[in-house]
Amino acid sequence: MKNIITTLIMVISVLLSFHVAQANIGLGTSPSKVVLQVQSGQETSVEILVFNPGDQKLKVSFAAEGDIAPFTTFSEESVEITPELQPHTLPIKNGKTTRVTFKPPASPQTKTYLGALSATGGPTEDAQFGGAVGVATLVTLTATPPPSVLDYITAQHIIIGATAIIILLMFIILKKRGLKLTFEKEE
Repeated sequence: MKNIITTLIMVISVLLSFHVAQANIGLGTSPSKVVLQVQSGQETSVEILVFNPGDQKLKVSFAAEGDIAPFTTFSEESVEITPELQPHTLPIKNGKTTRVTFKPPASPQTKTYLGALSATGGPTEDAQFGGAVGVATLVTLTATPPPSVLDYITAQHIIIGATAIIILLMFIILKKRGLKLTFEKEE
């Protein structure tokens, strides 16, 4: 009986000496879905609130995915977000807002682009845990054609047109001064 009690005390002591490490990590965005309509070739922006309902500070990186990726930019590439106070209450107190800008290419047809704005969080340099967490805001962006063909003209078009006009004027001036151009076929 004495051995059983001694063994039981030793087992309980060993079990109590183990430390259980635990970290609650989480990430949220608001809004969770964005529906936009913009004239193609024009720019529009939206603000996304990212918050941390966990209990550890997170370093959060932003990325655009899907059809919207080529023409989407973020005001910040990454931010550090401290946890929300417990118990959680609204409005969000420690969240960070990032501005997301969309500039779909000019197009003569209406086009709908689908994608997601993802936020991926992981431990900061001083964290005591590992792992990652992610969340996304779904985006539906409809780009409508501009009202005029002149809206498609870019600086590159103007430079090419001006260069062609200058070359044409040079040939006209040189021809009036007596320049004769002939093209002969070699045999």
